Amino acid sequence: MPIPTPIGVGPRYHPPAPRLRCVGAVPAARVHLELFAHGRVILIPTAIGCWTRDPTGVVRYRPGSTLGDFFRAWRQRLSPARLLTFAGPVRIYRNGRRVHVDPRGLALSSGDELVLEVGPYVRPHRSYLFPPSH
Repeated sequence: MPIPTPIGVGPRYHPPAPRLRCVGAVPAARVHLELFAHGRVILIPTAIGCWTRDPTGVVRYRPGSTLGDFFRAWRQRLSPARLLTFAGPVRIYRNGRRVHVDPRGLALSSGDELVLEVGPYVRPHRSYLFPPSH
């Protein structure tokens, strides 16, 4: 049985959402995003504009969006060597497979499970069971 990864403690692991309103229709396309630093979970907050509705990591987006677009809307840092306030090589996994790209340019594709890590390896999930859209 897998051992759950603990949630990080403190503001670095619980970054706030900017005060953005969701204007217009909520996009239907979704990915699930998981973030890890130093072997701990980083929580993705609710209400990052139209991108997030709850703190589950489900990110809604418009066609043509990239991971960099999401992080810009969130007003958080993302680069090949930085994830939020955590420095170090950023590893990216799409549906359990490692991808070697600049994370900012990673195109979002509906139904994907995306995992970003800095620090020790955390075994990435290969899929996510999305709840029904509402």
